[in-house]
Amino acid sequence: MEIREVNLAVSNICNASCLFCPRSFVTVEKDKRFMSVSLVERIMEEVTKPEFKAQHPVVHAACAENGEPFLNPDILDILRTVRAHGLEVTLFSNFSLITEKIALVIITENLTGSIHFNIDGVTPESYKAVKGLDLKTVENNIKRFIEIRDSMKSPIKLLGHIITQATYYNAVMKEYVRPPAKFKEPLHPEDRELTLLKVKSILNPLSDTVGIDSVLFWAERYSGYPRSGPFRCPNLERVKHVAYINPEGDAYACCFDVGNELVIGNVNEDSLYEIAKSNRRKDLVKKLEEGRFEEIGFPCTRVDCCQGVRV
Repeated sequence: MEIREVNLAVSNICNASCLFCPRSFVTVEKDKRFMSVSLVERIMEEVTKPEFKAQHPVVHAACAENGEPFLNPDILDILRTVRAHGLEVTLFSNFSLITEKIALVIITENLTGSIHFNIDGVTPESYKAVKGLDLKTVENNIKRFIEIRDSMKSPIKLLGHIITQATYYNAVMKEYVRPPAKFKEPLHPEDRELTLLKVKSILNPLSDTVGIDSVLFWAERYSGYPRSGPFRCPNLERVKHVAYINPEGDAYACCFDVGNELVIGNVNEDSLYEIAKSNRRKDLVKKLEEGRFEEIGFPCTRVDCCQGVRV
């Protein structure tokens, strides 16, 4: 079970409140919200040592799959630290905070290889119904980023994702026979195809992509009853090969474990090498392989919410 990627929760909070994301159900203490540069430096020093790489060929780092990275005041220095150690970087952001000034730094210093983002509605109203953010701000930030990037011939790619309010609402109604846990009226008309066309018109087709995502039901695990199985862990390969680390240094199960419930070690107490070969990690993987979700505990007891539904 070699580790090939480190996934850094550089921010454990988000300024969006996405309809499909359980982040807003999880309370995070103020002093545990952001990863420090010193912790990132320590992790990078370990994963790039020859003796570590001989067992775990880490070449890539992802930042903030479950939080907004640009809320962390040290995000640019964190990215510089990762890049200085020769790793590729993937960012996940809602783009609401990537101003022109920040974009210039990212592009000039080549601090990431790609940025994933969501635009989940074609109108300000339908977009806000999903994310609680201002669509105009996000669109302007993306457009300006692309202008600067293309003028500087930067290789940074943008990857857009779309899950509209109506798409998610209808999928939850079909699978769980109730409205989404975070749904608030009104229900806007389905606009995923229009959203797709609009986002395509913003992006550069030579370097960027956008698509309509499968629906995952992360937010629904905090409300109602599970669907009947049988289900398997769809994220098993990532559990096996990605080290997920939160701001406190906890190594946890996977990106679907938003509340970091399944902690298998802490890099402030043990090396990542030791955590990677630990019995706790082996036991977690074995139970996932065998579908023993009740023994693992939450959130794996709601593995039904990890299943993708193609719309």
